[in-house]
Amino acid sequence: MESAYIKRLNSESEVIQALELSLRVFTECNTADYNEEGYHYFRRFIEDKTEVSQLLMYGAFIGKQLLGVISFKEEGKHLSLFFVDKDYRNLKIGKKLFNFALQDLEAAHILVRSSTFAVEVYKHLGFKVIEKQRTKNGLTSILMEYNIY
Repeated sequence: MESAYIKRLNSESEVIQALELSLRVFTECNTADYNEEGYHYFRRFIEDKTEVSQLLMYGAFIGKQLLGVISFKEEGKHLSLFFVDKDYRNLKIGKKLFNFALQDLEAAHILVRSSTFAVEVYKHLGFKVIEKQRTKNGLTSILMEYNIY
């Protein structure tokens, strides 16, 4: 299999692809962490052009096929979206995305509200749990932090 390459997403079509992938993986993998309100909250977020325009987005590709996406807001202080297509997991695509983005960010630490599904993934990347599980806006999450320095 061809190796995946990572790049910053700049074109509108790449961003749309990334948002579609995010919604698809969100609905496939996080069913235990959201109810109908949570689904609509997430959907409103990724459809909000103002919110999306503030995201720094990176994608993992093989050829023209998008396999994964990671995005940050607040100048890299908040990891907002992090999804890898289920058919391409266990190929270290998430780790490649994260490490590539780290080289581009200037934040001293990164916060993420992880789904319960992804906690172990974030721990493997070096994140630590800093707040217990909570449910807000129909989404269950755990606040985690990564210290860069």
